[in-house]
Amino acid sequence: MANGKNGTTKEEKKKLTPRQIVDAAHFYLKSVIPHPEKIADVRIEQLEPVESNNFWKVVLSYDIIGDFPFDKKREYKEFKIDAYIGTVISMKIFERGKA
Repeated sequence: MANGKNGTTKEEKKKLTPRQIVDAAHFYLKSVIPHPEKIADVRIEQLEPVESNNFWKVVLSYDIIGDFPFDKKREYKEFKIDAYIGTVISMKIFERGKA
């Protein structure tokens, strides 16, 4: 079954590397946060293929810095990313302890 202008199927396309998937999540996070300069100490908390390896689930955590250096809040976001093109399908708040 063709899936594109050049007649290739999704199975014929090469999947992105885990590093590229994490980079896509990080870039997306910085593009939707109102003040990306206030994001610090980004960490990869979880990275796993899902739904027949066609998508990746990525959980990133980061500190949001307030007006003072000691004013920090740790936040967690879960991303669902297409394994072939790196498009972020969804982003939601990740609640620790609920997998």
